[in-house]
Amino acid sequence: MKLYMSKVIRMMQNIDIPRICFAMHHAPHSLNDVCDCKNFCKYTPKSNLYNTELFSNKKQLFVNN
Repeated sequence: MKLYMSKVIRMMQNIDIPRICFAMHHAPHSLNDVCDCKNFCKYTPKSNLYNTELFSNKKQLFVNN
């Protein structure tokens, strides 16, 4: 719950948060952490899920064009 509260507080104070957050991939223990990330999320993506999604999205862009 601290994670959500800290992110909301940072948004209300116009403090930048990373656009991509991987904290939810590390739940439930990440929910007790405070979001203090700067440019990138301090959590890593679980396995290659994010990289696979990026690659497939790029592949679809090339196929559609």
